[in-house]
Amino acid sequence: RAEGKRLAAKYEGRLAQLESELELERARYQELLKDLRRNEKRLKDVLTQCDEEQSKVLSLTESLSKVNDKMRVYKSQIESAESSAAQVLTRARRLERELEDAEERAEMVTTTLIRARSVHRTVEYE
Repeated sequence: RAEGKRLAAKYEGRLAQLESELELERARYQELLKDLRRNEKRLKDVLTQCDEEQSKVLSLTESLSKVNDKMRVYKSQIESAESSAAQVLTRARRLERELEDAEERAEMVTTTLIRARSVHRTVEYE
């Protein structure tokens, strides 16, 4: 009987120890659940933010594409305008040379005319 009491006390002590450990495990489990919920909420927030950022990236990519298209159009227009300007400049230089040649010819004709008149006048006076 004394042995039974001793064993009962031993088992009661062990039971109290196990109950204490169980309470500690429950408290740890509750803390882990709280951490899990907090981390799930944080994950959800991060995923939402990620989706928003992805939408912004898509929007910016579309805007960049439109800007690049406009740049190509402007570049083409600039190249066309430069080509036209080069043609106009070439034509202007050609016309300037032709004008200079015409002025020289006109000066030569004027000189010849003046000489011819001068010769004609001297012939008339003689």
